[in-house]
Amino acid sequence: MLKKIKLKNFMSHKDSELELCSGVNVLTGPNNSGKSAIVTALQLLTELPTREGTYMIRHGEKEAEVTVETSEGDVITWGRKEASSYLVINGERHSRLSNNQEHFLNELHKVLKLPQVKNKDEAFDIHFASQKQPIFLLDDPPSRAATFFSVSSDAGRLVEVRDLFKSKINKAKEKRNALDRKQIGLKHELEKLAPLKDLEGAIAALKVEFDTLIKESGKVTAGFELFEIFKKSWRENNKLHIKNEIHSLVIPPPNLEDVALLELTIIEMKALHTKQERLKQDLMALENLKAPLELENIQFLQSSIDSLVNFSKAKEEKSRTLDIILKLALPPEMVDCSLLEEHMKNYKLYEEAKKTLSLKVEKAAAALKKWIQENPTCPTCGASLNEEHLLAHE
Repeated sequence: MLKKIKLKNFMSHKDSELELCSGVNVLTGPNNSGKSAIVTALQLLTELPTREGTYMIRHGEKEAEVTVETSEGDVITWGRKEASSYLVINGERHSRLSNNQEHFLNELHKVLKLPQVKNKDEAFDIHFASQKQPIFLLDDPPSRAATFFSVSSDAGRLVEVRDLFKSKINKAKEKRNALDRKQIGLKHELEKLAPLKDLEGAIAALKVEFDTLIKESGKVTAGFELFEIFKKSWRENNKLHIKNEIHSLVIPPPNLEDVALLELTIIEMKALHTKQERLKQDLMALENLKAPLELENIQFLQSSIDSLVNFSKAKEEKSRTLDIILKLALPPEMVDCSLLEEHMKNYKLYEEAKKTLSLKVEKAAAALKKWIQENPTCPTCGASLNEEHLLAHE
């Protein structure tokens, strides 16, 4: 069965496409709109004429094509270019149709299935009819009809088509009768439902009443909430009344003395107690403290330091004196050397005192290290004991 028809540059059709439905398809339109051109295109496709003119090619174009698609998925194209025709079946192109027209017609109608019924002398086209002869064989003489039925293998098929047509008509009548009966039944049901229109007003009134009840129920709920608040307030009032009665029975307390002095005394006692605790801790630490090492008399060291200071001053004086002598360039016999000898004597004493002081300092440092090793923690604060810590306590 044909599913789609395409005409390109065919007669009055520049580029037309028709989608066909199953069953009967009807083409309508004004005169010279191209209806007959479609029938002509299908006739040329099914007959594959080889000596037709170029009347089917649209004016100003060089080539015309007719393409059909079947419900089985086959695609067939017949085309005319200048004086030659060609056929394309499912993508396979065939040219020079005039060389073996019968072969190409057989190949064509294996997929298209619209062949003519042929006798030795004539051919019958049972698929297409013109406007002047729309009913096949009815206007022909009996001899032509007899000839057709004698050679046509489709005669039985035509009878089947007629019976099928009658069957479809009967089914359509039955369907129409069933629809008429269904329409009558629906009409009766509508008549039964007609009183429902009167219910619309009642439903609207009920809806208004329902809305009113909803609003009133809201007021009732608010009233219950107010009542609960009242009960709670009533209980609170009773509790306050009972407390008031109890308070009325209470005797006022006596007048109290000023406790400011007592508070100051308590604060002082707390401070004294804290100080006592600290003194106890210091006493406990001092009980475990060993006696310090005996220190040597440093009076001689102080006198040595004073001598060093005097020597330094004398040295500066001597340096100034030498500078003056050098500037004056006086002979040595004219300079008083007693002061210089005294400075030299003081310098020797400074060197000896310096050595003695260095030895005493080393001994004191060794004794201090030994004492720190014997007493690793501070007896006063309990911290780790070292020279910096002792200096901090000093």
